[in-house]
Amino acid sequence: FNYAMVAVCLISASCYYMMGMEPEPSGIGVSTVLQDDGGSRPQFFFWMRYLDWLLTTPLIIACICMVAELSISEILFAVGLDMLMVASGFV
Repeated sequence: FNYAMVAVCLISASCYYMMGMEPEPSGIGVSTVLQDDGGSRPQFFFWMRYLDWLLTTPLIIACICMVAELSISEILFAVGLDMLMVASGFV
């Protein structure tokens, strides 16, 4: 369990570091999206945050399920629902 939690911290730290490398949000994992209202100010989309959540939250859910001594099918079901939740938030 400890290695999984260390992996969660390392993945999150590296993702958020890459997003905030520049003083202005233009690091790796940040895209500029034009606003629908025709405004001149760009809107920043931090897609690296969703990648971070897609990688780390299944590890956290799996660790919690293993501590609760759930079966493999229940762990996979919980992890699958978690990934579906993160993917639906991306859209």
